[in-house]
Amino acid sequence: MFRRVTEREFAGFLQGAKIRAFRWDVTAWALVIDLDTFLGDERPDAELYRGWLLFEGLRSIEFPQGIAVLPNGFVVTDGAVHAGGATLAVVFTVDGGSMTTGALCVRADQTYAVCSAKTFKDDYPSSLEARVAAASDAMMLEAAFKIRREH
Repeated sequence: MFRRVTEREFAGFLQGAKIRAFRWDVTAWALVIDLDTFLGDERPDAELYRGWLLFEGLRSIEFPQGIAVLPNGFVVTDGAVHAGGATLAVVFTVDGGSMTTGALCVRADQTYAVCSAKTFKDDYPSSLEARVAAASDAMMLEAAFKIRREH
């Protein structure tokens, strides 16, 4: 149903991922970044996994004002997860379709990630339903609690 993202897999988990939402409503964690990820698969026809990047003990979050409201999500061009949080370089589309870059920096006591075991194709708008079919919020939450217990 799901898989834990290992420390070795974090770079592939983040590279090219499309951030769909900042989730403040998953009350067990200070912040959850809900994203679609290729898990490092660089083939043009690669399928996506639904992923959650989870932060416990959120200390700070810094991002450009332009990404305060997500347009259609934004793509991670470079990312690193390290002790104490994550730093993501992102590209996002603003009004008029221009591409803008920015840095998103999250500092937290603990950071880890889970993703669906099932994949889906990125064929918007049906991909929105497909990502939930690959892993519902309830499934992702169950996975996240399991990973937390393992720490």
